[in-house]
Amino acid sequence: MSFKILLVDDENNVRIALKRVLRNKDYEIVEAGDGFEALQKLEQDFFDLLITDNDMPIKTGIELISEITSGQKTIKNPEMRIILLSGKGKPANLPAGVEFMLKPWDSEKLITTVRQFQTKAVP
Repeated sequence: MSFKILLVDDENNVRIALKRVLRNKDYEIVEAGDGFEALQKLEQDFFDLLITDNDMPIKTGIELISEITSGQKTIKNPEMRIILLSGKGKPANLPAGVEFMLKPWDSEKLITTVRQFQTKAVP
């Protein structure tokens, strides 16, 4: 069974760059262009990891994460790990357990963090 990742960013080029960093790994990658689309995918399918931008129209990354972690929305994997990306610094209201990375991200740190999450997810 592969490790399933949902990449969320309103900028297609950012999603392409993230996929490029994570390619050639044992990951199944699904994309969403905004927080609303991401929430729909999370309600319909099981993901091991959510990597989301914070600065998006319609629904920010923090709004998406808050809906997931507060239990407002029922998702297929409530134990899913989360990485929040932002070019504007770490939000003060970042929920506990959410990994934060500043844009532009350090590719090696991103890969290492994803691998750590993958190792913890494998029974």
